[in-house]
Amino acid sequence: MLGRLVPFALIALCDAYKREATSLTGQEFAGMNFKDKAESLRQASPRYGKLELMGECCSAPGEAEQVENDVNTNSVYGTKAEISEELFKYTSCRKMGEHERSSEANPQCSYFLVFQNSAHADHSYAANCVPAQMCADDVVGMTKGKIATYGVVERILQQNLGSLAYIGKGPLGKCLEGMTSVNEGNLKGHLKEERIVKLGSLNVVADLMTSGKAGATKQALTFDGMEKIPAVKSFNKCVNDASVGYLFVFKNDYWSGGKSDVDLDSFQQYKDKQTKIKAEKKKEAEKQKVEQAAAASEPKPEEVSQRRLSEQDAVLV
Repeated sequence: MLGRLVPFALIALCDAYKREATSLTGQEFAGMNFKDKAESLRQASPRYGKLELMGECCSAPGEAEQVENDVNTNSVYGTKAEISEELFKYTSCRKMGEHERSSEANPQCSYFLVFQNSAHADHSYAANCVPAQMCADDVVGMTKGKIATYGVVERILQQNLGSLAYIGKGPLGKCLEGMTSVNEGNLKGHLKEERIVKLGSLNVVADLMTSGKAGATKQALTFDGMEKIPAVKSFNKCVNDASVGYLFVFKNDYWSGGKSDVDLDSFQQYKDKQTKIKAEKKKEAEKQKVEQAAAASEPKPEEVSQRRLSEQDAVLV
């Protein structure tokens, strides 16, 4: 029965990190300025996206190769600002400003250029498309044919599935397209900003009254052809229709947002910590249960007093 639950999509390990770097000697620029050299590198390698960072290494030219290796192995990761701070902390290289991109390289120095990696995939989410007829079954005696409970069973069977981020209903073909996009790490066009507090025409008034706090936004998932199912309707029964699919999108607990990569070691550490917490809570609950049972077996003060009076009466008689 478990085998027919859903054709779970495999979560591919990412082999293309978020950034890619290259190091060059000053002579390799051959008279080209930095902007033109970066463009020629992009044309030669489709993986090179937007140029994010440049560094000049003159006192220790070999450090440019070290930076290239550290970026390309994801040993240095984080936001653009975090990477910049780290690189120029442990090297003697100089950070170059955007205004220097039109200048030429110093033949006596080495340089590193850090690009966004266009081949990088964002696996922060994991998705399953469940055919409606399958969802309508009472799978393993747990789902009762309801939408939300099917999602619960999915999380039991796939340990990488974290909190539920989206449930949608729509044509099976569109559902499968959405699942494929998510599991391939292609979130372009599927994430949009939406207000956390939705007050319709009163949004402007709310923004003024809360100094803009009511206008806070969050990222929300959206898929063409799919209708998002709100939480209040997620406990409805699944429709028994072969042409319909339910798209479940979860946070991927294997994914490290900071590293922008799959991090199974961190996931295992998290699971071990949760297991330890559960064991401690269970131990504490058992301890309290024993203490409560012991307290219940002890005679109450009034019972002790009554027993003493009875013993005194017996002595007097």
